[in-house]
Amino acid sequence: MILNFNWSESSSKANFFTNKTNRFIINWIENDNLWNGQTILVGPKKSGKTHLANIWKEISGGFFLDPECSNIDYSKNIIIDNVNRFSEEKIFNILFNSSQSNGNILWLIEDLNFIDNLIPDIRSRFNVITHMQIPNPDNEICIAIMHKLFRDFGLDAHNDVLQFIIKRVKRSYDEIYNAVSRIHTQCIIHKRAPSVIFVSSIFETSLN
Repeated sequence: MILNFNWSESSSKANFFTNKTNRFIINWIENDNLWNGQTILVGPKKSGKTHLANIWKEISGGFFLDPECSNIDYSKNIIIDNVNRFSEEKIFNILFNSSQSNGNILWLIEDLNFIDNLIPDIRSRFNVITHMQIPNPDNEICIAIMHKLFRDFGLDAHNDVLQFIIKRVKRSYDEIYNAVSRIHTQCIIHKRAPSVIFVSSIFETSLN
C-alpha cells in the first residue's frame, strides 16, 4: 500500500549526482581557491541550484539572505536565491557593499535574461561576475534525478520503470520533475506502486 506521508527533498552532497557533464559545477562549489568574491549560478527550474547552494552553505558556513533583511553582514558568505524577489535598489546595494568586504556571494538565477532587464549600473556589475551554467541533463543524469525524486517521494521505482519514463519525456529538469510528481500523485490516489504497467496507464491518460 502507498500512503501519503509527508516527504522532503534531500539536499546533501551525496544526493547531488555528478558525471562528466556537470562535475565542474561541484568542483567550483567545493574549491574556495576558485572563488573571486561572487559567482552567479544559472540554471532552469529544478536543475539543482538550491541543492548546490545548500552544499556550499554547509561547506562555507554561509546563509540564505532574506529580501527583507536590512542589516547584512558582508563578512559572511551569502546565498541569494530567487533574485527576482529583491528590488533593484536592494540588488545594487548588495553588489556595492559586498565589493568592500571579504565575504563571498552566490547568486542563483534561473535565466540570464533577468540580468538583461536590469538597470545598466546593475547589469554592468553582474556582467563582470563569474557565471556558472548548469548544463542540460543527459540520460545518465535524468535517470539519477528520477531515482532521487522517487526516493524523496517515498516510492520505490525499479530501473525498468525509469527506462520506460526516460523514453517518453524531454531531457529537461522541469519535465523530469513534473513527470515523477504526476506519477507520485497517481500512486497516492490509486494506492499503487510505480510499476511499468501502472506508469504506462498514467502516460496514456495524463502525460500525453
